[in-house]
Amino acid sequence: MTEEELQLYMKLIENYAWVALKKLRKPTIYSHEDLINEGVTLLLEAKERYQEDRKASFKTYFILLLRNHFCDIVKTSYAPHKCFLTDIQLENHIKDHYKKHKIKDPYNLAKTNLLLQTFTPAEKEYATQIMLSHQSSASKRREEVKETLHLTLEQENVIKKSIFIKLQN
Repeated sequence: MTEEELQLYMKLIENYAWVALKKLRKPTIYSHEDLINEGVTLLLEAKERYQEDRKASFKTYFILLLRNHFCDIVKTSYAPHKCFLTDIQLENHIKDHYKKHKIKDPYNLAKTNLLLQTFTPAEKEYATQIMLSHQSSASKRREEVKETLHLTLEQENVIKKSIFIKLQN
C-alpha cells in the first residue's frame, strides 16, 4: 500500500467516522477518535482478509466493510444495553473466535508467520492483546491494552505506526 493509498483510506475512514458520529444515539460512548481507531483496525483486518482473486478491488471491498461496520455501530447504539459476559461466556467466545479465524491455507499461514517474524516483541504483544480484547469500542480496547502493557500514548502510537508500515509491505 502506497502513501497516497493510505492517505485515501484515512480520509475515507475520517469521513465515515464523522457521519457515524452524527447518527449515533446521544449520549454516546464513542468519540471521533474512537471511530477512527475502529476504522484503522478494520483497514488492517481488511488488508489481511482481502482475496485478490475476487472481482472487487481492495478499495471497493474496504468501503463496503467500513460502511457496514459503522452502520452496525450506529444500530447497536440504539439497541437496549446488555449486561457484561460472565467469565465462562467470555472464555467460550474466545474459543469460538479462534475456531472461526483458523487459517487452513498453508500459503497464508506461512505468509503470516513470515510477517510476524518481522515484528518486535512489543509489536507482537500489542497486536495479541488488541486481538484478544473484547471491549466494544476502540478506545476501551486501547485503554485496556495500554494498562495491561503499561504503555504511554506516545509508545502506543510508535508501535501502531510500526505495525501499520510492516503491513503495507
